[in-house]
Amino acid sequence: RQKFLQRFTGFGLALLGAIVLYAPWLVVLVNNADRATATTDWTRYAPGLDYLIKLWTLSFTSLFLDLDFGFNNPVTYLLRVPIVLLIGAALYTLCRRSERSVWVCVLTSILVPFLVLALPDLLLGGKRSAVSRYLISCYPGVQLAIAAFFSVKLAEKETSPQSAAPLWRGTLALLLTASVVSCTVSALSFTWWNKDLSYFNAETARRINAVPSAIVVSDIGNDFTNTGDLISLSYLLKPDVRLLLLKEAAWVQTTEFSEQIKGSTPIVFRPSQRLRESLKPNALTPFLPEAHVWRLSQ
Repeated sequence: RQKFLQRFTGFGLALLGAIVLYAPWLVVLVNNADRATATTDWTRYAPGLDYLIKLWTLSFTSLFLDLDFGFNNPVTYLLRVPIVLLIGAALYTLCRRSERSVWVCVLTSILVPFLVLALPDLLLGGKRSAVSRYLISCYPGVQLAIAAFFSVKLAEKETSPQSAAPLWRGTLALLLTASVVSCTVSALSFTWWNKDLSYFNAETARRINAVPSAIVVSDIGNDFTNTGDLISLSYLLKPDVRLLLLKEAAWVQTTEFSEQIKGSTPIVFRPSQRLRESLKPNALTPFLPEAHVWRLSQ
């Protein structure tokens, strides 16, 4: 009982310390609850179970192999099947070969953060667990399991056939090579599958740069993420491309807006529903539809 009280006291002190440290952020969050809710509204969009499974597969296997042949290209996922099997074998071996306290710690570090995000997505709808950076706390557990798996397999000499050791050494070499190649390819790419809403930014900038006298018109967007993507675009756009950022969607109906875009080629970047409704009927023609970018006819 005394040992339990000591552990409970330690846990309580740690929890109290965390609350004190994060109290300023909690105050800011409470005072700006409406804005915080609006900013994270995009996570509530329910994309479907198939989308979630794809992103879960990509997120966990990208720790070891991450080659992007297109989000909807079967090759992207077929290459990752061996990694999924390897992770499964590693977790199974960990549970069979290690002490209970060890495998419980590893599984807890993987499953608890994942399920906290995945269960609301499955039950209530959303895509929180589809965002790779939200799963960062799960990744060390997976890497530890893989490391333990190879340490066990490479140490097996007496109980395994002689041909097993070279097999696992070769597998480890392939895994390390795949990781190096993946890092190199992704570092040299303009976009990657984990960019989500920002996936087409590089292509959007390339096409806008090819338009004479382009002016990019945008607002905060339906998901409140346009500001960050416009900052990203600003590094890729030519100096003569202008940005017209709107605070009020209804401003596009004024003569001042008409004067601003006069003599230019307006490109509307990911407009909110309110902005689209404020524009003239049939004024938008597709420019890069998959990125929700439109050309505005004057």
